[in-house]
Amino acid sequence: MSKKRFPLIVMLIAGAIAVIRTYFLHYTIEQKLLSVFLTLLIFYALGCIFTYIVGRFERQNEEKLRKEEEERLAEEQRLAEEAEAQKRLDEAEDISTAEGEEENEAEEV
Repeated sequence: MSKKRFPLIVMLIAGAIAVIRTYFLHYTIEQKLLSVFLTLLIFYALGCIFTYIVGRFERQNEEKLRKEEEERLAEEQRLAEEAEAQKRLDEAEDISTAEGEEENEAEEV
């Protein structure tokens, strides 16, 4: 059910209940109209408030998920950079080790 329709549905259900109640309690026409009008007004307002609260919670949850996703991506990027740096260090070590071995071989000859 869409959030826009929720207040209307709540209002109509409450209005239907009010109409049935006033009919069986034998209210006058003026009393019925006033009672149904106030019921519709009150329950529309309550539906709007409820929809606003639910929307606010959804926005908070979306913001929290977005922040968690950003943190996860930043962590992945940091780990990738560390892995790249480690790879460069390993390559530099391999090069220096190879140069050292070549110097040892040259000295032996």
